[in-house]
Amino acid sequence: MRFAHQVGVVYLQHVVALLGAVRDGELVGHPSFWQLRQTRLARAAGHPVHLTVHEDVLVLAKPEASRG
Repeated sequence: MRFAHQVGVVYLQHVVALLGAVRDGELVGHPSFWQLRQTRLARAAGHPVHLTVHEDVLVLAKPEASRG
């Protein structure tokens, strides 16, 4: 956010984008092949990792006066 402010954009909102679906009240992930592969490799190496089921999206905009 500090960098965004430095380059002249303003924060509008934070959106959580789900990478899956809600089925019967449960979140069901839709991981890619690569996500599954990396998770399995990490777990096999003894690292306690989980599949990511969301991404954080920051919505930023240039102020009206700055638009050309």
